[in-house]
Amino acid sequence: RVAERPEADVVVIGSGLGGLCCAGLLARYGQDVVVLESHDRPGGAAHSFDVKGFHFDSGPSLFSGFQSRGPQANPLAQVLDALGESVPCASYDSWMVHVPEGQFESRIGPTDFLKDLETYVGLDATREWQKLL
Repeated sequence: RVAERPEADVVVIGSGLGGLCCAGLLARYGQDVVVLESHDRPGGAAHSFDVKGFHFDSGPSLFSGFQSRGPQANPLAQVLDALGESVPCASYDSWMVHVPEGQFESRIGPTDFLKDLETYVGLDATREWQKLL
């Protein structure tokens, strides 16, 4: 039970990635924000837990589009930039792509990925992928 009623300009319900991004941006731009969370820790699905000596990270595990400088393609990177925050990232030169036709290793980056996609599954599939973007 809360003894006093906290006052705020905005109340954000939930401390998942969306709620925390929303609250962070509102606070960054001058709003007084309160975040309410029913779980015992923030992060929503993005948290970790230990079972029998093993550590598990749950939630999103791969974010693409982070760049060290310049315009960001990833919405989370845009939020972090606006907040003046950063997170440690691992870089990859390639990754495995799984499609109905099979799997293939693709290079990282939008241009190389589209070339690899066309090579392995054809121009029609590449055009369909571009429609999603």
